[in-house]
Amino acid sequence: MSVRDEREIDQEALKKIWADTLDVIERRISKPAFQTWFKDDLEVQIKNDVLCIRCIDNPFRADWLDNRYKTLIFESFRDVSGQACDVEIYSNEDKVYSFANTSQQDERDSTKHQQVAKEIQTLKNIVSDYQEKLEHLQEVVNLQAEEILNLKERVSKVET
Repeated sequence: MSVRDEREIDQEALKKIWADTLDVIERRISKPAFQTWFKDDLEVQIKNDVLCIRCIDNPFRADWLDNRYKTLIFESFRDVSGQACDVEIYSNEDKVYSFANTSQQDERDSTKHQQVAKEIQTLKNIVSDYQEKLEHLQEVVNLQAEEILNLKERVSKVET
């Protein structure tokens, strides 16, 4: 087992919490089940309040843990750490969560965030421009409506 820290819990604390979590799980399930599904080859880290578990050896194991033991993992981790984290379980093949180069991913996320913020500001400016144009057009329509009413009054006076 290897443990990596992201922010919430330091590496040594997470390593101890995970070991204690495994002890709790081992007491709650049969020894063969524990040996099969929880022994060795699990990488664990916390990122953004999510307990991420990566099964190194095979995707079937990740799927089995996710479908059969996710609640047990959640409850055991919560009981040991006092922290209710979401649990995500992956295999090497999932490539959903990168355990390496998280700083590069954070940098890419930050860049994307900045790009989205710029796009949002551009859209806000466009909306503001259209609102000004709409207000101007509304004024023109109101003036023309007044002129039409005035013309109708004149026509009505002329006819009488």
